[in-house]
Amino acid sequence: MGEWKVLEAELKASLRGLEPETVRARAEALGFCPVRTLRETDTYYQGVDRDFRQTDEALRLRRCRLLPDGPEENLLTYKGAEAGRGIQRPDGI
Repeated sequence: MGEWKVLEAELKASLRGLEPETVRARAEALGFCPVRTLRETDTYYQGVDRDFRQTDEALRLRRCRLLPDGPEENLLTYKGAEAGRGIQRPDGI
């Protein structure tokens, strides 16, 4: 098997009820500035032998394109049920 590398770690926060322009204005007021715009399209897959929704797993194909007309990149990601406790390698991949 090949070497497994962590490409990134991310923190997600719900912005439900906030308009994108409000978030953008607040970020810029704090000194952040936009660098690029990406379009990301995700396709999620179900496990063959288990329901990933019930095991808190995810297998995702993410298509990314730098807008307005940049090249497309495809990423396959897997999140294990214990992702917060360390890197896991899914069986069979």
